[in-house]
Amino acid sequence: SNTGIYTGVNSSTLVLTGVTTAQSGNTYRCALVDLSCSGVVPTNNATLTVNPAPAITKKADTVSGCTGNTLLFATVASGSGLTYQWQVNTGSGYTDLTNGTLYDGASTNELTLYNVSTSMNTNSYVCVVSGVCNPPATTNVYKLDIKPSPVITVQPETQSKYVGDSVTFSITALGAGLTYQWQENSGMGFVNLLDVGMYKGTKTAQLKVGPALTFNMGGYLYRCLITGTCAPAIYTKVDTLVVKKSFNTSVSGVATMNKMVVYPNPVTEGSLTIMFAEMMKGNTHIDVLDKMGRLVQTVDVPALTQGKYATLDVNALPSGVYTIRIANETDNFRSVAQFVKQ
Repeated sequence: SNTGIYTGVNSSTLVLTGVTTAQSGNTYRCALVDLSCSGVVPTNNATLTVNPAPAITKKADTVSGCTGNTLLFATVASGSGLTYQWQVNTGSGYTDLTNGTLYDGASTNELTLYNVSTSMNTNSYVCVVSGVCNPPATTNVYKLDIKPSPVITVQPETQSKYVGDSVTFSITALGAGLTYQWQENSGMGFVNLLDVGMYKGTKTAQLKVGPALTFNMGGYLYRCLITGTCAPAIYTKVDTLVVKKSFNTSVSGVATMNKMVVYPNPVTEGSLTIMFAEMMKGNTHIDVLDKMGRLVQTVDVPALTQGKYATLDVNALPSGVYTIRIANETDNFRSVAQFVKQ
């Protein structure tokens, strides 16, 4: 009868309005009635196929990764004759993606993103799914959450201190989920430090050693291992602790306080300057020893003609930590200091 979705049931054309997939597969025919002969002639059967419009069945999500990773967006849809088109909005509206160096699968249900970077975190992605029937369906927005690998922006510096002092090594790093582990090499290789004794901040960006540095700590090496949410873990550059000492000594029964300053320290080339606290009048003997205590250079400086200063040519010395041992008998002077040749 002409009810519900049907009209024209007694005509040559049957109209179905508002069909759904529930009617798909139904079979229809028309019975032709010859009133003069009181006969009924049925038509062939006709089967109704109702194609659904595209529908998204998988919710969009945010995909996390690290700089340089290859990541995947995937959608799932239902419908007939489906086609896919991924789009990106970088700030000026959505545009269709094409396959290239950054993207692959732009016209499939899975979009591959290559060599992702943190700059892509502001992008928005959707997939438009079309089918035999309208309207097309568009996914919710897909986003990226890309974390950077650790990067050191401020390296620690070589420190020069006196016996009894404390020293602080500081670094600055960028990245996600950063952790720190300071290490020390006292001559037997690098080992992890703990917050015990004279060490504080061994798992932070600032390591404090001391107080009460000892002279034999001169030449110790320090570095920090930085790890983050994303690989790779990185080391800071290696830095050297220079420990200088000044002490009382007695020559011929006369006691004096002997102090000097050595600079530049570290030194890269040219001359090292030794500045004394007082005018040096007699001849000065200078020994240079390497980290193993071996004598590598000896200099005898006549009575200083430049007041409180003496210079030492270090061009021939290889890189390393050295000890200067100075004696001036005339001025009752004894002192020791360390310097780094880079």
